[in-house]
Amino acid sequence: VQMALCSIWTFFVNDTKEVAEYLQRLLPGCKIVLFGQSWGTIVGSLAAFRYPSLFAAYIGTGQVTDVKNNFDTAFQHAKECAARDGDTALLKALEKDEQTAEIKFLSQSFSDAKMKYHFSTVKYQTMNEMAEAMLKAALKCPYLKLTDSLKSLAASFSLSDQYMDLVKSEEFNNYNLSNYTEEFEIPFILLEGDHDWQTPYPMAKEYYEKVKAPYKKWDTLINCAHMVQFDNLEQVTGDLKEIREII
Repeated sequence: VQMALCSIWTFFVNDTKEVAEYLQRLLPGCKIVLFGQSWGTIVGSLAAFRYPSLFAAYIGTGQVTDVKNNFDTAFQHAKECAARDGDTALLKALEKDEQTAEIKFLSQSFSDAKMKYHFSTVKYQTMNEMAEAMLKAALKCPYLKLTDSLKSLAASFSLSDQYMDLVKSEEFNNYNLSNYTEEFEIPFILLEGDHDWQTPYPMAKEYYEKVKAPYKKWDTLINCAHMVQFDNLEQVTGDLKEIREII
């Protein structure tokens, strides 16, 4: 039994549909590949499922499959890492935030664990380094003007309250992709870092094994975490080139 989209996901999926339809009019005959990253994989997966005729393939990285279990699994892994490492201060902070934080996944202790144990990125050591890398990538992108990058950066700050409302919502926390579908009419491809415990890669692998699609591909990116495109751009680019040939 397929679950109906709730209002939050209907809004985002319809927005994705409108952009895809605009691209079809702008670039007639061109194939559109839908690439989702992190919580964008929620929107991407649902859009690929609902509107397969608009897309040539779906690619996910940092794939979210079950939000509540995602949070619980990631937090538990952080505690296990701190215990194994003998970091009692971090372990105590995690245990405290697990009981008291409004959103434990966004707590300072989990943020510290993510960076220390490379859940988000293997290549960069601090959040500032990662943010600087993302900004440099945006500024170097030949398809974006400087004003586009600055507007995007400003929007990310202005929408922080709305983002918090989203992650606190019942719809977000109850999201489970299997409740919507495990079947896709277009190629379904996941590129997952073997260090990604922000959106735990074993959960993505478990879902992938159940998926039915005309073409499936799973690629484990070694020494990569949640931000695979920053940890190993060369390998991600190589995967994308291979995918281009099969669609």
